[in-house]
Amino acid sequence: MGIFYMLVSYTSFMSDHTQLMHVLNKMASAEKWRKMPKKKGVVNSVTRTKTGNIRITFDDNANVYVLKKNKNLFDMAGVIKKGDVLSVATRIYLGKRYCTRIIVS
Repeated sequence: MGIFYMLVSYTSFMSDHTQLMHVLNKMASAEKWRKMPKKKGVVNSVTRTKTGNIRITFDDNANVYVLKKNKNLFDMAGVIKKGDVLSVATRIYLGKRYCTRIIVS
């Protein structure tokens, strides 16, 4: 009877633990999104780089790159025109800003 009780309590502990980890992971991803650098402004130009990626230049000469391997963002960036008001979330890697989310206003 004692071993059965230990197994039942152990499995409930594991389910509580997994639920706690799930909640903590959701909170961590929300915090990561909140801290992610963002850029908003008017698009000055949209050009292609020599490797085929898209470079978006804002009115204050800030560059944001959209990689061609991210199909959804790449398709959305292909529609953007000069003068559009754009908000992007970025990741900075080796001094360059790479787009992770695009919101066209």
